[in-house]
Formats: sequence, structure tokens, C-alpha cells
Amino acid sequence: MSSTVPSIKIQKTMNFKGASHVWSNRYHFTGGTPSSDANWKLLSDAIVNLEKTIFVSNVTIVGMVAYAAGSEVPVSSKVYSTAGTLTGPSVPCPAECVALARWSTASRSSRAGGAPHAAAVLPPPVAS
Repeated sequence: MSSTVPSIKIQKTMNFKGASHVWSNRYHFTGGTPSSDANWKLLSDAIVNLEKTIFVSNVTIVGMVAYAAGSEVPVSSKVYSTAGTLTGPSVPCPAECVALARWSTASRSSRAGGAPHAAAVLPPPVAS
């Protein structure tokens, strides 16, 4: 189902139970659609630079796919090979764990149960 606002999907991979496992986060946003392929890639680079800081090095960001409002046809894409940069004392988070993040928004899902718009696999908090 296509969204009424533009969105961008960031794809990640890691080794899980002996095989490569790919997952993604998809971000929906308001405020306009990037005006060019170059601007989609600038937005993607900014997201990747933030996301890499929440993953340890066994997680690699591998790609981006962007969508205009109202369409599931990609309007931009980019390949990455960006490893996570999280370091310091932490307990490894099993790949079966998931965290949900929700930000206040005027948009609501029309799906049954009001499923959240974004889910991310995150490492546990780093002790300070």
C-alpha cells in the first residue's frame, strides 16, 4: 500500500544463524519531496550517517530505496557498504530482538491495529 507522503527505506544486513539476513527501516516524512536524485541521495547519506552509530560493526548498511508520495515505484536508490560504528561497553543484542520507535505525527495508519510506521533492531543502551 503506497503512502500519501514520500518515504525512504534504509536496508541493513548481518550474519544471523549462519546466513546473511537483510532488513530495513522505512521513514515517512512531510515537508516536501526531494527535488532531484542528488537530493534524495543527500537525505539518504544523512540518515545512514546517523544510523551507523547505533549498530556494531557486524551490521552493514547496504542500500537505500526512495519513494514518492502515492507510489511504490522507486524514484531513487543507492548502494552502501557502511559498517556500524557503535563501540564501547555493551551487551550484544540478539537479532531476534526488536525495538519500536514512534514519533508524534499528525498522520495515522489506516491498517488494522494501527501498526507503527517504523521498527528498528537496536543494540542495548551503552552504560555510561
